[in-house]
Amino acid sequence: MLVHYLKVAVRQLLKYRTQNLISIVGLGVCLLCFSICFYVGRFILTTDRCFENRDRIADVQLENEFGEPYGSAHIPLAHRLAAQLPPGVEAVTYVNVSEKRDYTLTLPSGKELPYLALATLEVDSSFQRVFGAEVLAGSWETASRTPNAVILTERMAKRLFDHPSEAIGCRMLLTNAQQVARSGGAQASGNVAYSVQAVVKDLPVNNTLTGMRPMDLLVMNDELSYLYMFREADYILSGQLFALLRPGFSPAQLSDYFRQEDLKMLMGRDERPVTAVPFGQVFWQESPYLIFAGIALALGVLILLVGLLNFFSFTCGSYLNRLREYSLRRVSGSRGWQLLGLLFTQAGLTVLLAFLVTACLVELGSPYLHIQLESFSLEVDKGMLMAHCAQYLVAVLLLTLVICAGTVAYACRLPIQAGIRGTGRTRRSGKHGVRNTLLAVQFFACWLFVALSVSLYLQTNTVTSVMFNNLTETQKEEILSIPMHYSFMSMADKLALVERMKQHAGVEDCLLAEEAYTDNQWRTGLSLDKWESEKLRLDLYYRKVAPNFFHFMNLRIRQGRELRDTTDIVVDQKLAESLTSLTQKEPCGTVLYPWVEGPVTVCGVSDMLTTTAYASPWEREPIKGTFYRYADYSRNFGHCYLKCRPGQAEAVRSHVTAILEETFPPSIHAEVRTLLQDLEKECQMEVSLRGILLFFAIVCIVVTLLGVYAAITLDTERRRKEVAIRKVNGAGRRQIFSLFARMYGWLLVGTAVVAFPLIYLILQEWQTAYVAFFSYGPLFWLGIFLAVTLVTALTVVFRIAKVARVNPAEAIKAE
Repeated sequence: MLVHYLKVAVRQLLKYRTQNLISIVGLGVCLLCFSICFYVGRFILTTDRCFENRDRIADVQLENEFGEPYGSAHIPLAHRLAAQLPPGVEAVTYVNVSEKRDYTLTLPSGKELPYLALATLEVDSSFQRVFGAEVLAGSWETASRTPNAVILTERMAKRLFDHPSEAIGCRMLLTNAQQVARSGGAQASGNVAYSVQAVVKDLPVNNTLTGMRPMDLLVMNDELSYLYMFREADYILSGQLFALLRPGFSPAQLSDYFRQEDLKMLMGRDERPVTAVPFGQVFWQESPYLIFAGIALALGVLILLVGLLNFFSFTCGSYLNRLREYSLRRVSGSRGWQLLGLLFTQAGLTVLLAFLVTACLVELGSPYLHIQLESFSLEVDKGMLMAHCAQYLVAVLLLTLVICAGTVAYACRLPIQAGIRGTGRTRRSGKHGVRNTLLAVQFFACWLFVALSVSLYLQTNTVTSVMFNNLTETQKEEILSIPMHYSFMSMADKLALVERMKQHAGVEDCLLAEEAYTDNQWRTGLSLDKWESEKLRLDLYYRKVAPNFFHFMNLRIRQGRELRDTTDIVVDQKLAESLTSLTQKEPCGTVLYPWVEGPVTVCGVSDMLTTTAYASPWEREPIKGTFYRYADYSRNFGHCYLKCRPGQAEAVRSHVTAILEETFPPSIHAEVRTLLQDLEKECQMEVSLRGILLFFAIVCIVVTLLGVYAAITLDTERRRKEVAIRKVNGAGRRQIFSLFARMYGWLLVGTAVVAFPLIYLILQEWQTAYVAFFSYGPLFWLGIFLAVTLVTALTVVFRIAKVARVNPAEAIKAE
């Protein structure tokens, strides 16, 4: 019986080989896209599953004036609870994601290699008991007794050594100790020595402890940690404080205990109550990862829906065209379950072939399955993705079984005579209502994917053009951006390196900076009356710049002069207007008072320079403008910009890269980008989403158009005799085209009317996150509509043209 079913299934697949190939490839690609989207969604939704004690961990916080957690640990509270554990608490541990650190590692051979920007987690001795770190080499107890102990993660140990045990006892010198200490408001003199005491298994990336980021190493008993530096402070907020509760004791009970004891800690001038919330609650309230998960799941459902609708549209159509065959089988004694076996064998074989396509795509694309969105990074595991695909295959097979059962139930209710004569179908106006509805849903998904991918493309261009708007796109490509925050080098060596890079004939100018101008924009306040009146205080952005900054960035000085010393500031036009409205006089010569330093004088007014296109969510009042202060970077700098002469950017880039590779040790990668690439990196989320949605849009359009092609093919095959009679009666190609194409025109217009308002609402909400947003006027909507309509029309015309060329006599004879 099964062999017979397989023979019939293969014959049917070969009979409509083009349509079946469309269904198989479309379903396979859509299943892959769906699996990747759900991989991301499941990855985020299974966060913290790696911690066995996650349900017994409480996050201990202070409450603000609104009764909400501050979001960071109170350092004095951490010392107090560690000295005397509350009832129901087994252990307390402090964790903090530290500033990225630069270390110079001394290998057993005596060779020293620098490593930059290592992701570091500050922990204490109770960390292992609370979170269960698995030690692969060395000893956790030894590390807990050793000052400045380093515990390498497995990924970092493999990067540095052939075997994890080789790392134990190695010396690591923190070369950016001053920067790390300064980030906490403290000071450090010189480099700080550490020793490797253990190697632990990697923490999975999907954990709230590290903010969904991989860690390179853990430090314990660190003299530069917040827990050590501020152990005598009255109050300081940093990191996270966690309590491991006894079985049966909940965070709510711990919070009630704090309330009964009236436990409060100093926060500024006020005392704030202590509370406890479940582990991860604060993170989920403040992070966008649930939004990412929701978007990924929604995109996955949409793309799979397109593939399934295309598959079931053709499948149901082909099944219903075989009602005469089913009726004849019933006459010969076939039962309902036999018909079900016949149909499900064909459908199941198609689904299995689609899964084979998915598996091949996973195998081919696994090296490129890396997802990077803002701070979220994910390497897709091929084996796990294949397992997910197998799970979804079972679900698709069950859904296919339901569809086949429905078709058999319909065929069994149909009178045998009506089925044999072909008169048992629905009335003419509703013959393909279900199929057309499925196509409408596919077109709806197409509008969403196409519109959103085009929007992301336009917004990315808007962001990169608005930022550093005084430079053209060509000029941004001709400015090289070179990181120079190499803590293993002395300042004299850095300056000598810059001089060597400037010697190329293609270099026009050089600009030194403390850091990349795309990284941060600092906020501060200035007062016109020594901070006596709130009305004369200004909330501003500021930058420390070299004297040649304005010429380098094409910023015109509209009034006054450029910077000469540290008492001068240059203000932009927006701030100049604010000063004029407050003082009723020209801004040049106005004296302003910073909060700490001495007074400064406005010496000039420049054009406005936009360095960010994103709206700050925490700004309650608009920023009044930006001012620039003089900085001498001959003693300390962390970034270098080189302006190249026209057409010389690539030559200068090769020259600079060669110098850096010659100078740097093998552990340091030479990084030379253009300013435009820096700006694109700032909108990395948009660029990544743009690529993903563009791929989905192409898949969706192709699958939908192939579905349209398959639907027209079934229509033309079913109505060959009708077309032939119309041609005999004088119908031309226009009339035949109108006969088949009218319905697809209504589908396009109807789905656009539904989809476009939804897309408009999405763009309205999305726009609030930006300072500058692309224009989505009538041309935007018209362009999208015409593009999709054009490719659909070409598909329809191509298929109908083949039908119109058929000889009527041969068509009638074949019928």
